[in-house]
Amino acid sequence: MPASSVSFPYVAEKVERGIAFRPKTPITLSHDEKGLEALGLVDSGSDVSLIPLEMAVFLGLDLSGKRSEVSDFHKKKVEMAYSFVNLKIEKGDTIFRILQMTIRIPIKNEEQPDGVILGRDGIFREFNITFEENSRRIVLQKVRA
Repeated sequence: MPASSVSFPYVAEKVERGIAFRPKTPITLSHDEKGLEALGLVDSGSDVSLIPLEMAVFLGLDLSGKRSEVSDFHKKKVEMAYSFVNLKIEKGDTIFRILQMTIRIPIKNEEQPDGVILGRDGIFREFNITFEENSRRIVLQKVRA
């Protein structure tokens, strides 16, 4: 029987004041026949999941459909396209998939995220997520089959 949870160490990144440890999870995003591997920042403060425009174009996502405005952390309205991707999280023999996860893509080049942001509407519906700050790791426990 496969495991129902996986954990990943935080990722150390250089920042202006030294090193920041961030809860990033290795993921694979796919759409049709295309896929790419990335690190997704698991962000409990983000309502939505985002990918940069460049990734959306690579995956061949249709960006001409439904649009919305989402407020960023500065409360500035950012125009986003809606689309869907398949998400895979894998560690050893354990593989979790979220099919047709809603993703948003900022349309303007100056509003692009630094990478993939996994927000509450998406990954948090599928997993109980524990941020273990003192041991610098994130635990994802699957709650939906």
